[in-house]
This record gives sequence, structure tokens and C-alpha cells, in this order.
Amino acid sequence: MKSTSPPRRSLLARVVRASVLLLGLVIVARWLLVDTWKVPTDSMQPFVHGDPESGDRVVVFKPAFWWSEPTRFDPVLLREDGILQDQAEQYLLKRVVALGGERLEIQNGDLFISPGPDQDAALYCKSYQEFGELLVDVWEEPLAQPHNQRLEWDTAFVERRDAHLYLRPVAVADPLPCRYGQSIHSGFVDADGQAVAGSQEVHDVLLEVLFIPQDAETGFVAEMDEGLDQFRFVLHPGRGRAKVEVLHRRPDGLEYPTTAQFAGFVEGQSHRIEVWNIDDTIGVAVDGQVVLTSQHSRVERILGVRRADPRFGVIGGEAAVSGVRLRRDLYYLPGPLGSAPVSLAPGEVFVLGDNSENSRDSRHFGPVAQEQLVGRPFAVCAPWSRMRILP
Repeated sequence: MKSTSPPRRSLLARVVRASVLLLGLVIVARWLLVDTWKVPTDSMQPFVHGDPESGDRVVVFKPAFWWSEPTRFDPVLLREDGILQDQAEQYLLKRVVALGGERLEIQNGDLFISPGPDQDAALYCKSYQEFGELLVDVWEEPLAQPHNQRLEWDTAFVERRDAHLYLRPVAVADPLPCRYGQSIHSGFVDADGQAVAGSQEVHDVLLEVLFIPQDAETGFVAEMDEGLDQFRFVLHPGRGRAKVEVLHRRPDGLEYPTTAQFAGFVEGQSHRIEVWNIDDTIGVAVDGQVVLTSQHSRVERILGVRRADPRFGVIGGEAAVSGVRLRRDLYYLPGPLGSAPVSLAPGEVFVLGDNSENSRDSRHFGPVAQEQLVGRPFAVCAPWSRMRILP
């Protein structure tokens, strides 16, 4: 007995019904779960590019705060709701920096937070995971490209060949041969690759070096400054178990050492070394693993001597370097708040723009209710050249 295929009209009807159902599900999901929004201003640069014509279009997950509270440093899309009288846009994109019940002050570019209105605010020290998502690129030297003259080196100890720098060891008392010789400011590089100048000199920085020891006797050393204080990071040679130490030298001549152990280096293998001085905390990470952190006393910042001046070299043996990257912490200006503390009521959040010099945020209109939060942006969907997942 021959089988018969369904009538063409019946098959077409099923395809149409399935298409309509799929379209309906997409519309419902679009309405309930996600939305897109073009960023019109540069208040959150360089996290996202903002421009009325060419701004990033971000994808916003709307249920992000339906059942959970926002956390510190979450980027959020919020309803404007008349908080800026002359604001033409219906929504604002900012970052949460303080939560309900807390007290906030902004001093010297940093956030000072207390858990309650009756307690003194203390410097908020970001974790490695937190600042890793916030740091702004100052400069990167991939070394596979033509040298851009940002990294300076002493040719007695450093030779450039192909896509690497080859470093010879220095003595303990010698100046370190590789350095970033420029001041670090609160500017950034925009989506078009253009440098945007900043007005504030920044002292909180992270130096990253792709380091390849050439023998078992090679160690790594770096230094950076804050005011008249100096921080020296030494990763001693060794495999399986090695010593890392950080020395904080004060202008009065006192020295404060901190030591720890790490897994050491493997000869001929590339290691990603990160050293930093951020939020009065010095730290070292090797291949993405934090091996040492230590808080230090507040440094007196003296006008004209605040350059971080990061520099590095090798000890014991020779090494190759295949890349160098320098990043800075966000720098917050107090704006109209001045030095006045702000207390948040339960259910409120304090929001700031990453580009503090060109952002109207809670410094201008105060804390906002969590009910004004529309959702959390998690991706850039347009233009094609800037599509990415947001941290």
C-alpha cells in the first residue's frame, strides 16, 4: 500500500503556525527579558562608547534586579524619571558604587564607605576580581608591532629583537632598566583610538608583564611610586616553591617588608606577572593567581611628585618579555558634593559614571531608588566592530 504525503496546504499551514508562535515568543522575550539601548553620551567611557549617532547599542537583561539586589560596581540602566530636568534621554547608564544603608564620601579619586550612617567612612579596598573589571587601559606594548616610544629602556641591559625584549640582570642597587616615562592621567583611549585627556594625575596603577625566564636563576623585579613613597616587588627565582616580597619604603627611611611563597617560574615558559598599588593595597599575581596582598598606610600625596613611574627588570639571569600593559584605576571627582558625606536609605543606590569628568550622576541628583533600575547591560550588539560581552 502506497504512503501518501500530507497535502501541501496542510504543511504550509503548520509552517505558518510555527513561525507565528516563534515570532510571538521572540516578541514576549524581547518585551519581558531583554531590551537594547543606544548609549548617547560619553559618561561611561571607556566601558562603553557613547555618542548620539555612533554610540554602542547595549543589550540589557531586564530581570537582573527582580529577585536580587544590585551589587557594588554593577553597571545599570535606570529610568531618568525627571531627576535631570534638562535631560532629553529617558534612560541613564551608570555604575552602582554604594548601596542602601551605607554612607559614602569621595576623596582624592577614591570611595570611602561605611556600613551605616553613624560610622566613619573608610577607604573601600577593591578586590583583585573587582578592580580587574574596572581598570582602564593606559597603554599596551605588544612588542609584535612597531615600538610606540612609550616604554623606555636602558640599552646596556635591554635589547629588542623581533617581537621580544631581551633583558640582562641588574644588581640589587641598580636602577631598573625598563620604565613607563610619562605621567598617568584620568584620560582614556576612545573607541576610535583617539586619546581623551584627563585633568587628574592618577597614582593607583597595575603593571602587567609577559615574562619568559631563560634559565632557572632568573627572577623579576618591579617598582612604582606614590608621592614620596616607593614600592619594590621582587619575585625570586625558583621552581615549585619560590619567594615573593614587597618592600614599602617611606620618605622617613623606614621600610616595611611583606613576603609570601608562590609556585615559581618554569624556564622558557611565559608567565603573566601583575603588580599593583590600588586603594592603599599592594599586590602581586602570577598567571592570574594572587600570591601576595598587603594594605599600607595612607600615603601623603604631594602635588608634583605623584607620578607612579612604573619600572621593571630582571635579577639573577636573563629573560625575554613579549608584552607590557599598564592600567589605571577609576578616578572619581567629588563634583557638586564636595567633601560632604552622603547617607543612603534602605532601597537606594548611589550611581556614578566611569568618566567622572563628564558625567551627571548621583553627585548631581543624589541616590536613586532601586525601583528606577531597568536592568543590567551585559553585551554590546552594535556596531559590529565593537560587539562584545560586558563584564
